[in-house]
Amino acid sequence: MAEEKQYSRGGKEPPADKESRADADKDPRAKLAARVAKNFAGSLKAKAALEAALEITEVQPGINADWEIFAFGPWQTPDALMPGRIIRKNQKAYLAIVVWMNPEMCRNITQHGDKIELNIFTSDMQRMQPVQALDHYCCIQTKLDHCWYVYVWEFTPTVDACLYETNICARICTCGNFPLQDYAGFVRHVFDFDPEALWPPIPPTVLPPDFPQTDWPQGPTAPPSWGFDRPVRYMVYDPDVVCECGNPNDPVNNFCKGVLSEKG
Repeated sequence: MAEEKQYSRGGKEPPADKESRADADKDPRAKLAARVAKNFAGSLKAKAALEAALEITEVQPGINADWEIFAFGPWQTPDALMPGRIIRKNQKAYLAIVVWMNPEMCRNITQHGDKIELNIFTSDMQRMQPVQALDHYCCIQTKLDHCWYVYVWEFTPTVDACLYETNICARICTCGNFPLQDYAGFVRHVFDFDPEALWPPIPPTVLPPDFPQTDWPQGPTAPPSWGFDRPVRYMVYDPDVVCECGNPNDPVNNFCKGVLSEKG
């Protein structure tokens, strides 16, 4: 596994210094993080609407503290075959996680040097079993007045399965490694980089009305492909496994019965 990287943002726009651009050119994770950071920064223009839609993280009652965890992906390098959610066995893929805090929570958390704990759990839904090799744990060290952070996880599935499911949970921990009471949440907003070409897009019920459309991957219509209230799902296939269809003329075969097909 390559070296982990995390990215923090305290202002409205991500930095565009030479070092950041050089990192993005060398490391696919840095390139994905820069892309996610750029677009997430634009979404903060709809800050009021975004805060009004928050509902999936818990905070102590009586304080104006809101936060949210988003996921983007899976994503493969630009030279890989698309779509991103169909991954070849032993192929690297990436998942970006954004943790956002509103200004009041940002002040409370970052001035004490608290940490954001991320737990990534993956299940093989074909075999209905956990996949420890695709679990991941890490912590983000907050920085004073940096109110949102981008972390890109690199993973390599080694077993094919019709469907994998990844869930991401988060907690806030003190500098002494004690969890802050009532600060916990999990990802329910997932951005899918694969545009839909046939079916209608996902209804924009969870997006702020002024959510920026510029530079996001576009399906047939706006808004981009946000999924709500679901985990990250993807397929891993093995191109070396022989198909077991057999011969359709054999008395016993594996072909579907009653298929309707039309020309054109």
